Amino acid sequence: VRPEIANPRYRWGSVTPASVGVLVTLCGQPASQPEAIVDFPEHRGWRCLQSELTVVPAACHAGYSCVDCWTAPIRGCRYACRVCPDFNLCEACYLGGQSGHQPGHEFHVIASPDASPVRAGSCATQRDATAASDVGGAAAATAAAAGADPVAGRRRRLRSNRKRRSHWGYCVKQVTVSSRGDLVRRMLGDSRAAGGGGCWRSAAKTSGARHWIRLEMNEEIVIDRLSIK
Repeated sequence: VRPEIANPRYRWGSVTPASVGVLVTLCGQPASQPEAIVDFPEHRGWRCLQSELTVVPAACHAGYSCVDCWTAPIRGCRYACRVCPDFNLCEACYLGGQSGHQPGHEFHVIASPDASPVRAGSCATQRDATAASDVGGAAAATAAAAGADPVAGRRRRLRSNRKRRSHWGYCVKQVTVSSRGDLVRRMLGDSRAAGGGGCWRSAAKTSGARHWIRLEMNEEIVIDRLSIK
């Protein structure tokens, strides 16, 4: 809220001039006085005039990277899964609906490192992912009733949805390497990631040192093929 605002058009409620929130929607006609709805940690759904708001410089969440595009550190709002630890998305990936994270998992949005988390709900694609999961689950239940292998049924269900099966953020929970962890994103081959499409090389030079890449997978993932080019 702009510091010069003493009496907003609507009541302050629990909001103060020092409050920092997340813009939810813009409303109203340009000919009139356009309004906005903002979610503050202390007051969700706060309505105000757009002219009563000011943009806060993008915060830097040091030590956090987006599991989808691997941008590090995350700038602006950070979206953290309420169920899975260390699963964070940047605002572009969360709002863009490209993440195939576990259906039904809701997120907290954190505007700045010292801000309180605000409940943000599921990301944009999780509605579609949930619907696909429900259809696949019904088919697997029918196959199991007929005496089919439940693991094979799950594998067929994953094969039927190529986007969910192949999306990096859906399959892989975390990647750790023996050295030079800041260059891991180069292996993803994603043009959206800084330095994407390059390569990673271990920097360990000690005699007998081990060079390794460890992938930690999300739950309910069946790996049909794993290769390194």
